[in-house]
Amino acid sequence: LQGKAPDVKQERWRTCVSSVGSDLEWIMSRFFVERAFSKEAKDLGDQIILDIKDEFTIKLNESEWMTESVRQLAIEKVHLIRQKIGYPTQSPDITNAGELQQYYSNISISATTYFANKLSVVRHDVREGWSQVGKPVDKDEWGMSAQTVNAYYNPPGNEIVFPAGIMQAPVFYDPSIPRYLSYGAFGAVAGHELSHAFDSSGRNYDQNGNYTDWWDKPTIEAFKTKTDCFVEQYHNYTIPTKNGRLPINGKLTLGENVADAGGLTAAYQSWKRRDDEKADLMLPGLDHFTKEQIFFLAYGQTWCGKMREEQIVQRIYTDPHSPDMFRIKGTTANSREFREAFNCPVKAPTCELW
Repeated sequence: LQGKAPDVKQERWRTCVSSVGSDLEWIMSRFFVERAFSKEAKDLGDQIILDIKDEFTIKLNESEWMTESVRQLAIEKVHLIRQKIGYPTQSPDITNAGELQQYYSNISISATTYFANKLSVVRHDVREGWSQVGKPVDKDEWGMSAQTVNAYYNPPGNEIVFPAGIMQAPVFYDPSIPRYLSYGAFGAVAGHELSHAFDSSGRNYDQNGNYTDWWDKPTIEAFKTKTDCFVEQYHNYTIPTKNGRLPINGKLTLGENVADAGGLTAAYQSWKRRDDEKADLMLPGLDHFTKEQIFFLAYGQTWCGKMREEQIVQRIYTDPHSPDMFRIKGTTANSREFREAFNCPVKAPTCELW
């Protein structure tokens, strides 16, 4: 379905890395963090996310489509969002070798018995799962290993999680690098995940992660009116295929498209506040761009990629994310700040929620 030849086998080393990464994820996480993620990087990541939470509080206070009661609950929800940056320090603490050894103490690993190793890991995972039955949810647990290149918002936990794997260039840069690069790339990702707290799915969970509809009817109707614009906008984007042009499913991708737009504008405003306090320097060789333009170039670079036509078609039918090219084109079309930075003739965004 993705255009891959069925008889092509993955390189052996990739299979080995994948196996270790899934079966002994916290051990691999420890080694990855030691090599590729500094305390300074973690501190900057924390700062960026705190800045974006502050920006969302401002946006919520200014929003006119929410009623006052819903707005106050939304602000409380932002304040209570837990942020997990880089790697877990509990359940287990990957920086503590003794705790890791204890965590995996009932697993037997041999250099000669791959199948037996797998069985031992499965037994461990099953025991871990059953041991949690009837106990309170462990809010310190992570759903991704530190080396995972991804991020997520967890509605029941009201938490945003950013493993060290995604906090690498070209998404996240060393703190010594001008901040418009990290805010433009990682900041937009962070804002995207935080936006999910207030999309069509996240709104069904309150500030404590309880499943409940805390929006009133006027807010729901105003949200639908605002987001119908996004549905139509993305439906008008099409992908060329050998069978003709295929439109993006604006309804399927609505939540992610709204999050992209909200995340980018929150990241930009957060960076501008920091830049007003202490101005970033320009990078050598990029004098023909403004800092504002480089911010958006950093955002666009995170979505540079190439896919087989078959995979793009499959994703259009099944993936709630728009194809990468429209995560650039659609999101910047919805950014007033982008239009101003590049002096576009029309400054008003195509669609806007935040």
